[in-house]
Amino acid sequence: MKLIRKYRIQYKLNSLYLVKILGISKTCKTLGIDRKTLNEWYIKQDRFKDIKEKNRKFRLPGGGAKPQTLEYEKQIVDLINERKKKNLSLKPKSIFQELYKIYPHMKKKTIKSLRCWWYRFIKRNNIKLK
Repeated sequence: MKLIRKYRIQYKLNSLYLVKILGISKTCKTLGIDRKTLNEWYIKQDRFKDIKEKNRKFRLPGGGAKPQTLEYEKQIVDLINERKKKNLSLKPKSIFQELYKIYPHMKKKTIKSLRCWWYRFIKRNNIKLK
């Protein structure tokens, strides 16, 4: 499997500056970057400069996959708020039991993936557990 690397915009612009000075072959050997990658960066050079000048992120906001449980999350947030009022347990295990009742598909998930979901859920909904 091929290793995928992500480079910062400033690094890409510096690499393109080196290409102008050293040439593409020496830059590839010096930096250990594939020639095809440098060619793609050269084509996108104007975009990189625009992003750098405006301090924008490369990905547009709202990008990425939407959570599958989004329609159920409001019910879970309400459940957590009720538990806070009653001073009941807010441990993930107790919340997962309620989640399984609301969204049975989550039972198929592994413990690790449930924990990841839990942390993203808390961050997404700005929940304070303490």
